[in-house]
Amino acid sequence: MKAARFTCGVLILVLVVGLLPLLAACGGDDDTTTTSAQVTTTSAAAQTTTSAAGQTTTSAATQTTTPAAGPAETYTIGLIHSMSGVMAAAFNAVTEAMPLVEEILNSRGGFTVNGQQYNIKLIVEDDMSTTDGAIAAAKKLNGAGVKQIIAPQFIPNNAAIASICEQSKILRVVSIGPNLAEYAADNSYYCFAAVSTAVGAQATLDKTFELYPNVKKIAVVAQDDPGIQDIVGRAREDFLRRGMEITVDEQFPVDIQDFYPLITKALATEPDAIAGIAGAPPYAKGLIESMRQMGFAGPLVTSAGWGDPVQLTKLIDPQYNTDFPMQQPDVTSDLMPQIVKDLKALSDAKGMTMQLDYTLLLGGVWTIVQGIEKAQSFDNDAIVAAMETMDFDTVYGPGKMVGAEDIAGVNIGQNRMMATPIPFSRIMNGQLEFEWLPAPTPGS
Repeated sequence: MKAARFTCGVLILVLVVGLLPLLAACGGDDDTTTTSAQVTTTSAAAQTTTSAAGQTTTSAATQTTTPAAGPAETYTIGLIHSMSGVMAAAFNAVTEAMPLVEEILNSRGGFTVNGQQYNIKLIVEDDMSTTDGAIAAAKKLNGAGVKQIIAPQFIPNNAAIASICEQSKILRVVSIGPNLAEYAADNSYYCFAAVSTAVGAQATLDKTFELYPNVKKIAVVAQDDPGIQDIVGRAREDFLRRGMEITVDEQFPVDIQDFYPLITKALATEPDAIAGIAGAPPYAKGLIESMRQMGFAGPLVTSAGWGDPVQLTKLIDPQYNTDFPMQQPDVTSDLMPQIVKDLKALSDAKGMTMQLDYTLLLGGVWTIVQGIEKAQSFDNDAIVAAMETMDFDTVYGPGKMVGAEDIAGVNIGQNRMMATPIPFSRIMNGQLEFEWLPAPTPGS
């Protein structure tokens, strides 16, 4: 070691015991400024070395460089969903997707705050398919210091944790949200939707009735689920605004076993279409197979979705599966953004089956990561302020949080729901058709 480097090393060692590993940047012919607290560097006209104790030495030099931050650190984001209980089977794909999402985002460099790179680690807590379980999961994550989470997709469970999360200033992002109340200014401040079928509902119905212009009478047969009552109610209002007659308005329980009595009642009113509006894949199968078996040829109208349309082509008997539009993408399509194509390639390489839930989890986590990076802070107040106005990249394309002003019939008083291009799929004769509709704009 040169004499200058040795002399400087001895001086610092005497002043601050234990800092010897930091002295590699001191002395010699190089010109570097290193601040140990931030591990950041800057260019200047003189060499300055600052120890943790605050002592600074300066030597003559012509240029100062700042070394890059240290190795990537790990940052934890939480996830609450049903791993046990009655809803577990519906959310298995979310757990499967966790390592895929970590790998995709970390392979892109994770994210950077104040010069420090971070890789993402997801940790999951089981809500056991109950509101009490969701509350316990939120408390556990909060106790572990987790400040950003992917909230339960099951709306009652997200509502159950709202009080805890709002009081503790925990940022919640719902991967996909059909509801409005969760994000309204009266109910929450720290809750966002990474995908909002509420924002896309009007355009979905516009496209549907463009394809089926002769629909004048419509029978509403919807699931009795508190989580979708908002979007069901707004669909009813949309039908009436279009001058349609609602011939019957029925709701079926979540434990329904036989759709025939319900469909018999609906068909007795001679509708041109049946509106299921939104729900889960098993209900879509029950509805459309019953409709077709009873001779009804009109569309099953949907303003949101019934799950992964690719999976629906496999679940529903193809001889009955036709004239079934919905607001969900074909995640295996070449029309998807590059990050989704990368996710599919990774999924395929691991022998897994690409699913919508993989894409939605990626979208939720990516939304949080972009908010942190834009804010250059882990403080959720700063992150919320950034997310309210920033431009996002999303799994559906370019996005922006909306809701503070009228957009597509929605106004919740604050920007908390993502507006993106709208995925429109239609199953015809067992085959899936898919296209993107333009993103709605404020004032529409």
